[in-house]
Amino acid sequence: MAGTSGTELAEQLRSIARAAGLPRMLLLAMSATAPRQEVAAIYDGFLLKPFPMEQLAVALQSKGQQDSGAPASTTTDPTANNCLDESVYQHLVAAIPATQLQELFTMFLDDAERRIAKMRVAADTGDDATYRKEGHAIKGGCSMVGAAELHRLATDAEQRGIDPANHVASLDELLIACGRLRRILVAH
Repeated sequence: MAGTSGTELAEQLRSIARAAGLPRMLLLAMSATAPRQEVAAIYDGFLLKPFPMEQLAVALQSKGQQDSGAPASTTTDPTANNCLDESVYQHLVAAIPATQLQELFTMFLDDAERRIAKMRVAADTGDDATYRKEGHAIKGGCSMVGAAELHRLATDAEQRGIDPANHVASLDELLIACGRLRRILVAH
């Protein structure tokens, strides 16, 4: 998230959970580089990017097994639902109260839309590095919440960079995917 380090965010989330009397939550770090030992100790697990959605599902399932003693459900294929990985969503539903889950998705989607706006400015000014960086950041958030369609589109934007012939359509697709995910979440 812009303006907040992962360590600061982890500490804020743990503090909110304690204040609300919630059980210990699962916090996973995700980065393209392995964290230092003292940073890794703040989290319950670490995922090295890029990672498949199945790896995230396994990390979430192992938390469910530790908490309930029950076997975790089978991971569904993230491509089965083009927009939202239901297995990741169901794990989040089981781990996070509904109000906080809604806040998490709202924060994620608001952040994605701000980053898409930055990508438009970067495309207009020919700043390919910023364009790719913002696409990468959106992709990272998608992994956390199971936003499969946005993940695919953000990955494509990051890999291609500014496409003078088609960047407007690509960014419009990202915004449409944000809206679609918002509608799906309301239906859930």
